[in-house]
Amino acid sequence: MTTPELESFAARWEEFGRLERLVNHWWWRPGWAVGRSIYTWHLTFDDATAAPMHDLVARLHDGLAGMEGLDLIPQQWLHLTMQGLGFTDEVSDDDVDAITRAAGKRLAEVPQFDLTLGPIQADDEATGLLVRPWTAVAAVRDSTRKAIADVWDEVPENPEFHPHVSIAYSNADVPTGPVRERVTPLRDLEPVTIPITAAQLIRLNRDNQMYEWDVVADVPLGTTHSPRELVPGTPLRDVEPLVRVCAALGLELENPAADWPGYGKVVRLQGDRSIYINRTNADVRASAREVAAWHEGGLGAARPDNERYLRVMLDGT
Repeated sequence: MTTPELESFAARWEEFGRLERLVNHWWWRPGWAVGRSIYTWHLTFDDATAAPMHDLVARLHDGLAGMEGLDLIPQQWLHLTMQGLGFTDEVSDDDVDAITRAAGKRLAEVPQFDLTLGPIQADDEATGLLVRPWTAVAAVRDSTRKAIADVWDEVPENPEFHPHVSIAYSNADVPTGPVRERVTPLRDLEPVTIPITAAQLIRLNRDNQMYEWDVVADVPLGTTHSPRELVPGTPLRDVEPLVRVCAALGLELENPAADWPGYGKVVRLQGDRSIYINRTNADVRASAREVAAWHEGGLGAARPDNERYLRVMLDGT
């Protein structure tokens, strides 16, 4: 079982294996200068809910400590880059206020979600974490872009988007071999999952060879849907958590028109697989190899009592 995120993760590692030298990330991009800041939308990770991520990054930083060519990013400056707005000396306060209000309305329609971070990955300018699911992160970015379009005729930056969280930036033109040797064993560290409940508009600078900021606005996402009781006899194709889990794992119902038998009752899937929908989770029965791949991909947890079962937590039905 693979996903676009894991396919990209594998491809990027192969590409890094062919790369001979790092590139200094800190070259001055057009418009940037000491003392100049930019308004940009990010996801930031500076509250208690991000503790699992901070613990993982601390372990990774320990493994990368003293590495020539890398600037380790302090925990307070970890971020997921979303959507730039413009240099602060080029964007009026009125526009900032209007875009923030528009974003408040747009982001209220985007559900809160769980973000999985890890394993570690690397490229020529940064070492960072794979993030999943891309679709949920992209929904936040798309909403910030729509909010900008509500105020301005043109939205800055390319609509194409590759979400990532960097934990270290390359600071010199040095060989990649030593970095690859350090990173390789760290790829075995388990990913972590944290809740994402808001997006931040920040005022960011890079004066000290690090991205640093203050928060201009913290805009909440919408809440998850309230759980509702599912009714036995509902066609399987209309049982939302069942359809959602199958879509996430790439599975197909054996008979979508059949009646749902109720909580904890078996539902047959194609390929000699099955699924049980419970009130707070789903149990998927498949081959041990598939379950291990899903677990590794952060799509659920292999049950310790049976390697052929994957447990998927539900965020509301």
